[in-house]
Amino acid sequence: VLSRGEAPRDSDGEGALSTAVRLTKLHAGQPLTGSEPERRLGEYALIVLTDYPVRHLTAAHQETIAAGVASGGRGLLMIGGWASFGAPRGTYSGSRIAELLPVEIAAEEDDRVNSPLGTVLAARREPHPAIASIQGQTPCVVVGYNGVRRRAGADVLIQGYRLHVDADLRPSLDLSPTPVLTVWQPGAERVGAPAPDTTP
Repeated sequence: VLSRGEAPRDSDGEGALSTAVRLTKLHAGQPLTGSEPERRLGEYALIVLTDYPVRHLTAAHQETIAAGVASGGRGLLMIGGWASFGAPRGTYSGSRIAELLPVEIAAEEDDRVNSPLGTVLAARREPHPAIASIQGQTPCVVVGYNGVRRRAGADVLIQGYRLHVDADLRPSLDLSPTPVLTVWQPGAERVGAPAPDTTP
């Protein structure tokens, strides 16, 4: 299930995804209960939660997703946004979905982080199939993300370096405590957590 909080645009990444896989989509305002995706929830190879609030997922939905991920070898990807991780419209902290993620979500806290000067995204040098197409490329910059933390045993594939300018106008880059892309596969699971939203 690919879900976005607004109508699709050419720049939101859906076009790229749809060239590789067939998508079933719910918007952030659409509850899963009573929908066609609910009837097929255990069949999807990958569940993508992006700006989709946890209030639309019942305990049974979350257990179905967890069973597919933990024992069925299905994938789960949570992408940052206002209704992802611990953001005010998402509030996944303490949920069954949160237990599956390779990152920790702060409890009862709005985890959105703004970096107006920009955060440079740098892929790690060691090879990994999830980042093979961007390794060695010019890093991109984001100005916001969800402030999550890596769980023990998870791999950080992309780090963020926040730009700072001191009183003498000297720029510097400081490592952000938030991993920008974290993945893990502790068993049959294949789970990823990109902290920024995919919208430019």
